[in-house]
Amino acid sequence: MRGRCISRIQPSVLGLTALITLFTAQYVAGRGPVSDSINDVNRARVDTLTRDWLVRRPTTPVTLQPATFAAGITGVSLSNGLISRGFTLSPGWATFEFVSYLGEVGAEQIVRSLQPEAIVTINGVDYSIGGVMAAETSPTLSSTPFLNRTAVAEAGLKVDLTAFVYRNHTTSLPKAPFPWIPGERGSPTDEAWPRPGLHLAVEFGPPPTAAIVANVTVRVHYEMYVGHPVLVKWVEVFGAAASVSSEGLPPSFERGPNGGSSARSGPTPQQCAGTNGCAQCPGTVTQQPCALSDSTQVWEYNGTSGAITANGQCLSGLGAQDNGTDSAGCVHVAPCVAGDPAQRWVWQGSGTNGSAPLVAPIVAKSGPLCVGVTADRADAGAWWNLVPCAGASANPSEEFVLVGGHILNSKSILCASTIGSAPSPQPSPPPPGPPGALYLTQVVVETLAVNGPYAPLPSYAYPTYGAGAPRTNTGSGKLHVELEFEYGDRVDWHFDATPQPGAVQPVLTTRFDPVLDDMPIPSEDDAFVTFRVFELILDDGPEQGYVHSLNASSENEGGCSLGPCVPGTGSQSEQGVLTERSGLARRKMIRLLAPQTQESPVFFHLTSSEPAVFESAIEQMQVTGFDMVIFSFGSGFQLESDDPAYIAAVAKMVATAHKAGIEVGAYDLIGWTRDPGRGWMATTPTGGNGAGACWASGWRDFLGGQVETFMNATGLSMVETDGPYAGYSCSNTSHVHHHGAGDSVYRQVQGQADFYRRLRGRGAYINAPDMYFWAGANKQGIGYNENQFSLPRAEQLVITRATLFDKTFVTPPTAGWSFVPLVAYHAGGDAASFWPPSKKMKDYETALSMHLGAGVAACYRGAGLYDTPEVAAMVKKWVSWFRAHQPILTSDIIHLRRPDGQSIDGFLHANPKLDEPALAMFFNPTAQPLNLTLQLPLYYAGFAPGDTAMVAHETTPATPLAVSGRSRVPLTVSLGAKEQTWFVVKKGGRPNP
Repeated sequence: MRGRCISRIQPSVLGLTALITLFTAQYVAGRGPVSDSINDVNRARVDTLTRDWLVRRPTTPVTLQPATFAAGITGVSLSNGLISRGFTLSPGWATFEFVSYLGEVGAEQIVRSLQPEAIVTINGVDYSIGGVMAAETSPTLSSTPFLNRTAVAEAGLKVDLTAFVYRNHTTSLPKAPFPWIPGERGSPTDEAWPRPGLHLAVEFGPPPTAAIVANVTVRVHYEMYVGHPVLVKWVEVFGAAASVSSEGLPPSFERGPNGGSSARSGPTPQQCAGTNGCAQCPGTVTQQPCALSDSTQVWEYNGTSGAITANGQCLSGLGAQDNGTDSAGCVHVAPCVAGDPAQRWVWQGSGTNGSAPLVAPIVAKSGPLCVGVTADRADAGAWWNLVPCAGASANPSEEFVLVGGHILNSKSILCASTIGSAPSPQPSPPPPGPPGALYLTQVVVETLAVNGPYAPLPSYAYPTYGAGAPRTNTGSGKLHVELEFEYGDRVDWHFDATPQPGAVQPVLTTRFDPVLDDMPIPSEDDAFVTFRVFELILDDGPEQGYVHSLNASSENEGGCSLGPCVPGTGSQSEQGVLTERSGLARRKMIRLLAPQTQESPVFFHLTSSEPAVFESAIEQMQVTGFDMVIFSFGSGFQLESDDPAYIAAVAKMVATAHKAGIEVGAYDLIGWTRDPGRGWMATTPTGGNGAGACWASGWRDFLGGQVETFMNATGLSMVETDGPYAGYSCSNTSHVHHHGAGDSVYRQVQGQADFYRRLRGRGAYINAPDMYFWAGANKQGIGYNENQFSLPRAEQLVITRATLFDKTFVTPPTAGWSFVPLVAYHAGGDAASFWPPSKKMKDYETALSMHLGAGVAACYRGAGLYDTPEVAAMVKKWVSWFRAHQPILTSDIIHLRRPDGQSIDGFLHANPKLDEPALAMFFNPTAQPLNLTLQLPLYYAGFAPGDTAMVAHETTPATPLAVSGRSRVPLTVSLGAKEQTWFVVKKGGRPNP
C-alpha cells in the first residue's frame, strides 16, 4: 500500500467508512483478534459458573482486558467472572456496559444509557468526568434514555467539549484501608488481607474550553475482588501548585486596568511546548471519533506550500525544537503567517496541492521532527505533538492518511480535530472570594442510568426516595448501593429529566450532603478524596428463603441506614423488604471489606473501676472463660487522664488481667453531646454551641494523642467510643482542620475515621455505636432500643431475641453488640435486671444461650458474672460450648422462625467451608412444653440434593438424613417450658467444598 496516492475527494460516508473498515482490519491483524462482544468474552465464564457464589468460593481472577462491545465499540473490561464493567477508550472514558453474570438467564445489562463517570462542581460550575455521549446525528439516539446499540453503530460516540478528558489508566493490587491480621480474636485464619483483586485508577485532565480549571486533575478509582459481585468506586480531586499565580490568579488570567481580571489571548509558544503544556493550549489538535459533518475535522494539504489548514487556520508546530526529547513541541492551529517555518510541513511521498500518500509521516520543515500522537496513545483526547522522527515501523503513531478531507492516524482510527480552536463557552466566573481561588462544591461519585430491575423501588415511589438522606439502599432491586460513611453522603434515585412514555428510567446518583460550599481544591499531596461507593450486584438466585420487612438499623432506631427508605414519625423509619439471599450477600460484602468485624471476643462490662472489684471480676472471667473486660459507662474510669499515679494504678490492673489472658478496654464519650472546652465545640451559624465536639478542630489531635498515650502507658487494647461524630456541621472558621461550615461535615467524618484507623493500626478492638466498619471499627450496636432492657425479663428476652433475628438480616452476627442488664439499666428495677443470677438463673441462662448461640456479643453489664458456684458452672458451660462451636456460631444466620412469645422460634448458622457446616438453635419462651416439625434448609450450608446430612441433637450420636431436592431435611424439635436446644449438622458421603 505504501507508495500509492489517493486524490482528495469530497467527504462521503462510503469513502470514509471503507477506509475505517480497512484500517480496522489492519489493526486487528497487527494487534491480534478482538472479541466480537464483551458478552461473548464472558459468556463462557457464565457457562462455567455452575456454583453459587454465596455457597462456594469462586476463584476466577480479576482482570482488565481489551474488549469489543456491542456496536463495534472498543475499550477495556474489568471483570471477575461474576460481574464486569466495560469502559470505552475512544472518544473518551465511559461506562458502556455493566453486566451481571449471576442470573440463570445469562449476562444481563445493568446500565441502560451513558452517563458521566462522575461530576465535579468547581466554583458553582458542573464538569462531567469523561463526558462521552451518543453522537446526535441519528434520530433514534436523540433524547433517548436507552442505549440503542444499532444507532450507536451508525452514528458513533462523541465527547462533551466542556468535560474533563481521559488521560490514562493504570492498574495495581488493592491496598488495605487499615491493618488487620487474620485469626485475631477468633476470626478466620484462612483469609487474605488486603483482599485479592484489582485496583484501576483513571486520570482525567481539564477540558480545553475551561482555562480556569487548567491545573485541576480528577482521578476515578475502581476496585473489584475475587469471588464477590462487588465494585468499589471513589474519586480524587487535586490541583497543581501552579494553579494559582503569585498574585493569587490562575496563569491564564492577568490583572485588568481596574484591578479585575481579563482573559489573555492565549499562552505563548513556550507555555505550549512539551507534553504537559499541549493539553492547555487553544487550538490543540486532538484525536476524536470521525464525524463527517464536523468542520473541525476537515483539512486541506497544499503539497506546494507545505501548509495544512482547517477552518482558515494553519497547522503550527509551536515551540518546536529538536532537543532530542520524546516531546519537543506541540501541534496546534493558529492564524496563518506567511513564511513561518512552524506552519510548513512535508507529508512524505506527497504530490502537489490536494495530494497526500495513504499512510506516511508528517515532517516539520522547521526541524527533523515528526507529528506524533502524545505518548503513543491511541485513545480519543490524545493530542498531537512533535517528536524526533522514528519511522513508521518503529512508531505507528507517526502514520497519517488524508482521505475525504479527514486526517486519520492508523494506530487509532480516529480523526484529527481542532477542538478548542474556535471560541467555546466558558464556565461562569467563580463566586466572590480570594482572586483566582478554586472551590470544590460537590462531587457526584457515581451516576448510573440503570434498567428497571436494578432500581430499589417501584416507579411511583422514586420521587419521594432520598428525603431523609439515606446512605444505602437495598429493597427489591438487584443493585445494592452503600456509602462509606454514615454522615455527609447520600444515595439518590430519580427519573430521567425527559421521560419516555411507558418507560421506567431510574437514575442513581451518590453525592455529598451537605454540599462542600467552600472546600479549596488542595494539591496532590493532600488530594481531596471522596467517600467510597460500594456497589453489590444481587440476583434472584435458586434459594430465596425468609422474607423480612426492614426497619431502621442504627442503635437507637434513628434515621434510614438501609432502604428503600421513607421517613416515618419520630425516630422511626419505614423501609422495604429484604430476602435472605440479598441479606446474605450484603453480610458477605461487610466481611469482604471490613474483615475485622469477624473478631468475636466474649466481653464483660464492669460497672466499677475500684481495684478490688476489678480483681474479683477478672477472677470470675477466668473461671467462666470470658476474654475481655470493658470499664463501662458509669464506672468512673478516666481514659483521658494524664495523672501519672492514676496511669500507674491502671497499668497495674491491666497487668493482672493480662496474666489471666484477659484484654482490658474502656468506655469514653468522644464527641456528640460533649463540650471539650478550649474552643473545640462545634458552633452554629449564629455562634452558639452545636451538637458536640468538632472533629475537625484541635480536639481531634488532642483526643487521639491522649488515648494513644494512655494505651501505651497502661496496656489497654480496647476502646468503646460513645458519641462518635454524628453528622453535625460547624461554622467556626478558626478550627485547624476545616475552613467553615461548608467543608466541616466532610472534614469531621474524615477526622473520626482517621481516629479509628489509628486505633486499628495498633490492633485495638473498637466498639462504636455508628457504622464506622469501613474505617476499622469492630462492632456497632446491633439495633436495639435501650428502653427494651427496662422491660420485665420475660418480655425483654423475647423482644431482644427478635431484635437479634431481625438485625442479622443485614449485619453479620459478630458485627453488632446487644445488652444484658445484670444490674438495672435506665429503669425496670429488679424485674428487668438479672442480678442476683442465682434467683433468676433460668432467665440468665436464656440470655447467655441466645446471645452466644446467635454469635452476637452482649454487654453483660454489672459488677460480677455470678454469685454462686451453680451459676458459675452454668455460665462456664455456655461459654465453653461457644468456644467449641465458635467458627459456625459466628457464621451467617439463616432465619427460620421469628420470636413471637407464643411458639418455638429458631435460626440456623450456615457455613459450607467448615467441617461443621450448620448449627440450628431453638427456643421455647412459653411456660408449657411445645413441639415443632419443620424442613431444615441446608442449601447455604452447602448441601445438595442426594447428600446425606448427619444431624446430631446436642451431644447425642448423629442420625443420617437424606437431603431433599430443595436441600432440606425433616426435623422435629421438642422443648420443655422456657428451654433451649441445638442441633449440629455435618456432611456424610460427600466432601465439604
